[in-house]
Amino acid sequence: MIRNFTHEGKVNLAGSLISGACAGIGFWAFIYPIDYIKTLLQGDSLTKPVYRGSIHCAQ
Repeated sequence: MIRNFTHEGKVNLAGSLISGACAGIGFWAFIYPIDYIKTLLQGDSLTKPVYRGSIHCAQ
C-alpha cells in the first residue's frame, strides 16, 4: 500500500498515516478475538471456573 503513496522516492505524510492505519487494523482484526478469549480466561474464577479451557471459552 505504501507504494501507492510514494512519489519520486518519498512518501507523503497522509500516505504514511493511511498505510499505518491499515496495517494496524489488519493486525488487530486477527489478534483481537484471541486477546478477548485470553482476557476472559484470565478473569475467570479459580474456585468456580466458568470455562474449561480456551476452546470452551471461544464457543
